[in-house]
Amino acid sequence: MTSISRSGSPKETTPRRGFEPAHSALTSQVPLSSPEKPDPSRARRFLFLASIGFTVILLVCFEAGFRIYLFHFASPGRLNKYARSWDIPADARKFKPHPYLNHALNERYRSEDGLNRHNALGFRGAEFPREKLPGTYRIACLGGSSTYETKIADYRSAYPDQLQEVLRSAYGRTNVHVINAGVAGYTSWELLINLQLRVLDLSPDLIVIYEATNDVQARLVPPAQYLRDGTGHRKPWEPSGYGWWDHSLVLRFAGLKLGFSAPSSLDSTINVEHGDPERPGDWLSRNPPVYLADNLRDMVAVTRAHGASIMFSSWTHRGRGAGKAPDPAYLRGLEENNETIRRVAEEEGVPFYDHASEMPQDDAYWADERHVNEKGALRKAELFAAFIEAKFLVAR
Repeated sequence: MTSISRSGSPKETTPRRGFEPAHSALTSQVPLSSPEKPDPSRARRFLFLASIGFTVILLVCFEAGFRIYLFHFASPGRLNKYARSWDIPADARKFKPHPYLNHALNERYRSEDGLNRHNALGFRGAEFPREKLPGTYRIACLGGSSTYETKIADYRSAYPDQLQEVLRSAYGRTNVHVINAGVAGYTSWELLINLQLRVLDLSPDLIVIYEATNDVQARLVPPAQYLRDGTGHRKPWEPSGYGWWDHSLVLRFAGLKLGFSAPSSLDSTINVEHGDPERPGDWLSRNPPVYLADNLRDMVAVTRAHGASIMFSSWTHRGRGAGKAPDPAYLRGLEENNETIRRVAEEEGVPFYDHASEMPQDDAYWADERHVNEKGALRKAELFAAFIEAKFLVAR
């Protein structure tokens, strides 16, 4: 470092310890280098992670929106189709597990339009007291979906409710009370248990049995599994057929559309899967309706033991295969079951109504091959009312 002496001549000096010019300090601490180039692999990783995050957020939004639509705005049909069994709110479930019946009607069920409902006792229709009022003639109609009347939205238009109306209005039987004790899927096994454990507790005067088609299904099992206890056909209540992807209702919706998700159904929940036999006639031939006959006889015995009357009826359909395509073997099974019902009625001295011979086959009365529409239910009620009036009520 150079300084000026008193004489004016330059004088070399040594810098003080610890002091350096600013530019020297700067250049010694920050080495000079070229600008850093961007790493393309880091950019690609960022874009990949960002796209995954965006997709997840989008799926969550779709899932939330679809759930809001399904549970708050969709029709009951759509809700039951796209939601899993346990996702459906309690008041939208038609069925519930039962320790002795496998499944029963859910007493909390109410349709959104208010037309259909199950009462507190677990039967389709309006509330009624468990104890029968004095002077009341109580009729209980037992059967499967063709007694419940699955295809009729308003419970008041189902045949049991219309039977009550016809008996009151056309025959003046104002003291008659009719209970719809039908449950979709019930075979003669469930009818017997339902009668003994639930229906007879209501002190009915007359039991009406109308079922044959579900007992054909109970016979379509491998002969080695056609058993008295019905376990070859029924399994404990177990919603099944769901994949891991069905936990997302958006993915389940896509799965149902594309065919890799199974629709929710009562059959898959309560029935043993055997697959369709190549020749169903072989299974039907080797599985005669002996258990149907036994169950019917037991129904007669338990009903009489409680001081009530019982009647049987043949079961009818539109005549084109009862929803099973025009399969001659299936139709033969229906004929065999109807004949069994008639024969047991004759042997037991039970009134038998041949409804199959009187119910019109016109399309105007039918919603599908097995179930009537509202017009058909009214005609069905009129036919049953005429028989019940003549056989049971005139003599009172």
